[in-house]
Amino acid sequence: MTIPLHTLAGFLGGGKTTLLNRLIRANTGRVRLALVVNEFGKVGIDGDLIDRRNYEMMELSSGCVCCTLSGELAAGLVEICDNEKPDMILMESSGVANPRKIRRVFRDPDVSDRLHPGNTICVVDANIFELIRDKFRVIMEQIEDADVVLVNKAELAGDQATRTACDTIRSATHDSCRIIPCSFCDVDAGVLLVEPSNGRPISEGRDEDHALQSLSFDLPGFLSVAQLRALLDGLADRLVRGKGFIRTEEGVKEFQWTLSGLAVNESTVGVERSRFVLIGTDLSRSEIEASLKRRQLDC
Repeated sequence: MTIPLHTLAGFLGGGKTTLLNRLIRANTGRVRLALVVNEFGKVGIDGDLIDRRNYEMMELSSGCVCCTLSGELAAGLVEICDNEKPDMILMESSGVANPRKIRRVFRDPDVSDRLHPGNTICVVDANIFELIRDKFRVIMEQIEDADVVLVNKAELAGDQATRTACDTIRSATHDSCRIIPCSFCDVDAGVLLVEPSNGRPISEGRDEDHALQSLSFDLPGFLSVAQLRALLDGLADRLVRGKGFIRTEEGVKEFQWTLSGLAVNESTVGVERSRFVLIGTDLSRSEIEASLKRRQLDC
């Protein structure tokens, strides 16, 4: 019997890591889980944001599992299956990954002998969906391939915007796709992980044209929340996503920046240096580093 590989998809900042944490916490130990986390950036951040329980986790950074990291993904999946013998694998793909192309990994007989495709669960940010859906083609490709679409952040979007997003998504999905409005990805795990009764054909998917850059930073010294906010505000017209940890004089803070805004919280992760990733268009490393040097209390 082969093992299901469930894929968590969705554009940057939609709430995939929130969903992954919910699924981990919902597991009472009856199911042996393994995780695969892919990030579009050289400095891995999501691995530190995921609830640590008894499971095997493989992190893939510096690329996208549907293109540059496909060989590494196949080898990693085989290793997890053989060494950890999980009952289920959950994969959080990067925010620019096309799930159709991820499924090419099943062409590898070493993979298909051990795994079968489970559900593709796509997380959508209802608050900004109508603003960005035509800007990045991969957003609709992620939705078109999904077995379940979570229309997340309904509490921010409001009833009308959430209904509009659901209607647009329904027109783009296949008949058996389940569309679920929610907040904070608060959906029963059993609903999400019930596998489709019949497989459906998956098209190849086109090559990505997201034209997004990912710049990773690993900095000494302190950076205050106000300084971080000023930096991000200056990049707002080019920035799509930011996340990571900053070391302030008051302690370590975790931050998440999406097109909905900036959220900063106390961090449960201890870091010696500020580490974060910025994703957007026309980003200049030299410009950002110069801005950081001007703002930092200590370089």
